[in-house]
Amino acid sequence: MSLKRRIERVILLFAFFVAGSLSAGAGTLMILALTPFVKLLKKYIWRNEVVKITLSLFFATAFFSFFTTFFIDPFEYVSEVLKQLSWVVLAIIGFKWSTKDNTFFFKIFLVSIVLCLPLLFILPIRFQAYFPHANHLAYYCLLPLVYFLLTSTGLIRRLWIVFLLTIVVITKSSGGLATFMMTILLFYVVDKRISLKLILQLLFAAALLLVVAQVSGALDAFMEKVVVVDFEMISKKADRYSFGSDGSLVWRMTYWLAIFREFTQNSGSMQLLFGEGLKTLSHGNYVYSFMVNDPHNDYLRLLVERGIVGALVYLYLLIKLCLIARQKYLFMLVLFVPMFFGNVIVSFPYMFTFIFLISYFNKSQNLTNYGE
Repeated sequence: MSLKRRIERVILLFAFFVAGSLSAGAGTLMILALTPFVKLLKKYIWRNEVVKITLSLFFATAFFSFFTTFFIDPFEYVSEVLKQLSWVVLAIIGFKWSTKDNTFFFKIFLVSIVLCLPLLFILPIRFQAYFPHANHLAYYCLLPLVYFLLTSTGLIRRLWIVFLLTIVVITKSSGGLATFMMTILLFYVVDKRISLKLILQLLFAAALLLVVAQVSGALDAFMEKVVVVDFEMISKKADRYSFGSDGSLVWRMTYWLAIFREFTQNSGSMQLLFGEGLKTLSHGNYVYSFMVNDPHNDYLRLLVERGIVGALVYLYLLIKLCLIARQKYLFMLVLFVPMFFGNVIVSFPYMFTFIFLISYFNKSQNLTNYGE
């Protein structure tokens, strides 16, 4: 493939990425890219485990949510099923992409964020660029972080860590910052031999993190969230549907408990097993009258929307997806930790990149294992 065609392909995919970031409904546009790949599906499904698992995610979503969603809101059912089908396309793309393609994609991402920096001074909200929320941008940065930790060395790796850390800091996402540093720590502890030099580097990084967190205000924000946690008060507020303004952590815990109690105490057997239906915890479709925001917890979302059976099947497939990738522990960390505090599995840009990176690293692992 010529350099020009390669560049055009990456730019086209990035255009899909931005479109899906600006509007969740635009995720269905990825299906338009399915046409030239249909003939490849039969070929790659036998060579790529990621294609098989993304197909399983598609079938699990279509099957377990058919009766709870299709007859109540067919549009939401079709849009979610099509989005799941688009992950199969991304799995095929990831299998065909090279290291240069991925690196170029993330370079475009970095440039696009730099171009959005004036918004930091114009809009009276946390910096989010073209992402739906600042936390979405912060958690997204975990994916290029994993990529460059695994594919680069020396100065290049350090520069990308600094660039991505800077983006996370200006989003003021304490959860994103904590997970970012956990990812770096896990990579160096597991992937490298422990040495005095490494220990000193980690201590220096921890000290630097504290300074950055203090200067950015993230440390103060985190402490404010923790010190006001009172589990008895949270339980009482959840009973009254009074979520208050005692910090985002207390707010989330109260909100989670209220939704969990409503689902477990006031749902029939079928709802408990198969859920209330797809997107019933998404804005515009809230199933409970007291809801004012998305839950910011993907485990709770899966339970309520897909039920016990659907949630367990979907989680099993996500775990299986991570386990087949190179450096599986990193992918499990950057997926399952943010799922507890965010909405990453419904974040189009996050899952978009997560799928094709998993597929890319699965391919490179197979090439290494079999000497191809």
